[in-house]
Amino acid sequence: MFTYFHCYLPETWDAQVKAGLINEHSGIRFCESIDLKDEYKFNNLAKKGGELYNIVKKNNMPFYIDRLQGGCFIENYNYDMDLVNEYKNMLGDKFYGFQMHEWMSNYRNDLRKIYRNGCTEWTAEGITRAIKREFNFDHLFLEAMTLDEMVAEGEANDLESFTKASENLFKKRQEYTGGYLVPADSYFLAYPLELKLGAKYLMPEIGAQILNTRVQVAYARGMANAYKIPFGTYYEPWGGSPFSACCYQRDNLNEWNLSGAGDFPFVTMGENGGSSRSLQRRMHLYSYMAGAEFMAEEWGMCNTFYDWKEFELSPYGKVKKDFIDFTEKYNNIGKPIVPVAAVISKDIPVIEAGLDKSERYLDYPVSDELKKKIDAAYKGLRKMFMATGKMIGTETDKLLNCVYPDAIDIVNSDVINAEDYQYIVDLTDDKEFAENNKDKIISIDKVLKVLSDILPVKVEGTVMKQFTKNEEGTVYMMLLNNSGIERSVAKGEVKLPEATEKVTIDLKAMKNFTALETDGEYKVLENGKIEVTIPAGGYFFASME
Repeated sequence: MFTYFHCYLPETWDAQVKAGLINEHSGIRFCESIDLKDEYKFNNLAKKGGELYNIVKKNNMPFYIDRLQGGCFIENYNYDMDLVNEYKNMLGDKFYGFQMHEWMSNYRNDLRKIYRNGCTEWTAEGITRAIKREFNFDHLFLEAMTLDEMVAEGEANDLESFTKASENLFKKRQEYTGGYLVPADSYFLAYPLELKLGAKYLMPEIGAQILNTRVQVAYARGMANAYKIPFGTYYEPWGGSPFSACCYQRDNLNEWNLSGAGDFPFVTMGENGGSSRSLQRRMHLYSYMAGAEFMAEEWGMCNTFYDWKEFELSPYGKVKKDFIDFTEKYNNIGKPIVPVAAVISKDIPVIEAGLDKSERYLDYPVSDELKKKIDAAYKGLRKMFMATGKMIGTETDKLLNCVYPDAIDIVNSDVINAEDYQYIVDLTDDKEFAENNKDKIISIDKVLKVLSDILPVKVEGTVMKQFTKNEEGTVYMMLLNNSGIERSVAKGEVKLPEATEKVTIDLKAMKNFTALETDGEYKVLENGKIEVTIPAGGYFFASME
């Protein structure tokens, strides 16, 4: 069953229950932050016999700690590992572990902060002086490693030293947690490294500040399938113009106990800040249809209610509740229909979500041999995952109106289970792989024709297309119009009518077509096809047999 992880705070939990956000499949994410008061930190708030502990135990709820590091000042917190083991033993597979947040891209960002601010000596004093020149906060603005760890690891001046240091970091955190890391990657998608080092889950962070959501998720889905593990997504509500954090909370309270730009380099712009509610809804629906088995959220508790007194659901909270209700109502959609795998070289340890054309890789010069393999992979992935119909508005490079349906996984060549796919697009630049899989390999130019033949129905029109099928043989279809939303602090959320999309559905051999949910319109044409009109930022959800 699908799990939505909710923040636990003593003052908000009962309100979440009363609002109908908590159901029998809900999980809890424990928010750990350097700025929390001691009584709210893990060792105290999650103590054995406490309210949180008893809630988790009574309901046998999935549970994880958000976060060990990343996305904020790193906290060298001394977790009570006996208490952590108590949760492990109590929950078994329902204990997910510790979120390792944007860890590789955060490490690269930390290095950039140090280098661009004139670090003259790789010592604690030199690194501190450099960072404080730009970020003069009470806490030293490091996210991936503590100051002592950064000094001990040494400078990362080339790709080899950077990747080695990154691997050392992940290994160290795995050892500390007993192998219970949940990586939440954003720009640097390091799934191959994480899985080889024992990750039991993948959870890419998706949202308006990260490019190409489909690349993030299709790669997580493909690699999770190869390792036979679950994956989920982690929604962040940043975005808008000017760029800011969404914040409906009127009491200036949040689960991280950060009060504003004086504490941390982020800015909230009230109700009109951050990304749109339309994008929030589509990110959630997309994740569910793409096969995510769980979801969590960043800055969710400070957006769910207008305040922590009356607990009126905000628009953000209503979108979240509608989505949770959706997953309860349609709890048997089955698995995504994904007959094609885009296979990249086993020598590529990380995909950059932007798939940028660049002479550098992970921000470093790269050898000609590896560069050739990266170019081959990115060129093919750009064609299959970034080709889109017309996109207008301010949120046009996250979820796209893709030409290619969401029926393609991304996976590395050394771990793919070829029998899981009907066809393979070879992006490896590897003759041996091509020879071994020649009976399944097709060119990119044939993918659309192949998918048109295989997928249950044919959808004519440029919107996001997703299909799932359950064990009873029922097929579900989601169409998302990802164009036409403008989001700004000045005007809030504006839907552009000129972004409305019309699509035609050829049912082929499918029967019992039922439109289940939509904010658009549809009609049956004389030729038996279905015409669907989907407004800007809208969706259409249907079933058939």
